[in-house]
Amino acid sequence: MTTETGVVQRNVESVSGRPVAEETRSAMQAVAARFSRRSLYVGALGYVAVVAVTAVALPEARVLQLATALAYGLSILGLNLVSGYAGQISLGHSAFFGIGAYTSTILVTDHGWPLLATLPVGAVLGFVVGVIAGLPALRLKGHYLGLVTLSFAVVFPLIITHFPDLTGGVNGKLLQSAWVIPDGAPAFFTQTTINYLVVAVVTGIGLLVCRNLVRYGRSRTLIAIRDNEVAAATSGVHLAREKTIAFASSTAIAAIGGSLFAMVTGVVGPETFGIFLSIQLLTGLLIGGSGTLVGPIIGGLVLAFLPTLTADVVGGTGANMVYGALLVLLMFFMPLGIAGGGRGLLRQVSRWLEAKGRHRSTRRSVPRDTAGPTSQNPCI
Repeated sequence: MTTETGVVQRNVESVSGRPVAEETRSAMQAVAARFSRRSLYVGALGYVAVVAVTAVALPEARVLQLATALAYGLSILGLNLVSGYAGQISLGHSAFFGIGAYTSTILVTDHGWPLLATLPVGAVLGFVVGVIAGLPALRLKGHYLGLVTLSFAVVFPLIITHFPDLTGGVNGKLLQSAWVIPDGAPAFFTQTTINYLVVAVVTGIGLLVCRNLVRYGRSRTLIAIRDNEVAAATSGVHLAREKTIAFASSTAIAAIGGSLFAMVTGVVGPETFGIFLSIQLLTGLLIGGSGTLVGPIIGGLVLAFLPTLTADVVGGTGANMVYGALLVLLMFFMPLGIAGGGRGLLRQVSRWLEAKGRHRSTRRSVPRDTAGPTSQNPCI
């Protein structure tokens, strides 16, 4: 009797759909988790393979460009947290980029610090300054916040030139550091290659951290704030805290990118970290793809390679015109950025393939009349 009752109860529950829905949901979550881990492993292996091949096969000048592109990409990755997910416009990230660059340069050149040891110092300093500078984000948004953050990019070069004994003033400051290359190392194993490998490793760690933040961290909260602050506050989101943490985390990542940039170039100057760099970083984010993980890296590659490419092909004063025209065309044909446009294209292709496969399965399931015409006519 008990067995029959259990069978009947299970049948009733299966008809109601509750256990079936729960099993389906758990199965979908398990498949998504497996797919996420698989995509992580494939992406990590692909990233390592690309870095290794480019470090060995490309000439030193191109490796230097790649290292600069990754440093830009890491800073744009930090900007993506504020502009891509939180929906806040920041035009002052060149200042935080410069904070990291000058922190590493001063500690290495004047105090003999190891270069890698300066990265967390620059990140902490960028985070603290970001908390202070992020206070306007509590009450401002949109272009009003953009104008306030633009003042950071204007003031930072003036502060640098005001302390020439510490920063080198308008003449800039050299980062005097060199890696120890062992005897018998391959010919491609140069200072530039080591810098590129270090930048690639740090950028890879930054990508992993941002991926975890996007999947398991505050990204959903930031997206909720971006879409509707009132609804997010009603749902229990602490707007002031979340905005401040997002802005400070963004500036910390940008500061690390600045430290890597100083390591790659070997020199820092106040004119490098002005308004033009802030516009470049925001342009790289929009071109690469705002709100995506790969978009900032694509934007860094565009910022590092596209000006050189246009200068090599066109040359002269027309190179800047062609460079600007290409940026406008990219934004016109791909308003979501290269990564966003590519993702949308893949989604359309997958839907087309799915619809085509469904159409084929439907045609196969329709029975065919193989008996031919009958001799009897039911209408007679």
